[in-house]
Amino acid sequence: MPDQTLVARTAIMGLFAEKGHLRLAKKIFDTMFLRDTIAWNAMVAANARSGHATASLDLFHRMAVEGYNREELAFVSVLASCAQMGALERARGYFVSMEFDHGQAPELEHYSCIVDVLARLGYLRQARELLSTMPFVPNDSSYKAVLSACRIQHNVRHASGILRECHTNHWDTAAPLVLFSNAARSH
Repeated sequence: MPDQTLVARTAIMGLFAEKGHLRLAKKIFDTMFLRDTIAWNAMVAANARSGHATASLDLFHRMAVEGYNREELAFVSVLASCAQMGALERARGYFVSMEFDHGQAPELEHYSCIVDVLARLGYLRQARELLSTMPFVPNDSSYKAVLSACRIQHNVRHASGILRECHTNHWDTAAPLVLFSNAARSH
């Protein structure tokens, strides 16, 4: 049975981070005498969600140095951090490392992060190609990432292709239409 103090501290740390109090979450994390993989994952994710990409990556590496397994959740956070930083090669390295070094097959969320980093950096064709070839049906966050990038890069042609794909995959919310109209307006 896990240590109740560890569970409680991890829960409080996660709550602080979720409410935007990353400094308090970090203070709890730093004062934990014992940490488990859950605590590490929570802190890596908290930094990634708060826009502290470098801190997220640093914690991810410390995790390994201190002998903790890197789990799928931590990889999602690290890939999201790479997207924030525009670090495509690092993202690709972590993505490949998941399977070959850690024996974890990438899931939809991992592919979505790679789509996001490609789209943010202007590689819209490659992002769309990955959307159509990944072994999962793309989710709304994958489509939103590319449509948002199309707006920023004033690329209506790719936005209209993504809109057709959303329709083909039966994505029935108004979000793709709104994002497409934003992209068309910015053109």
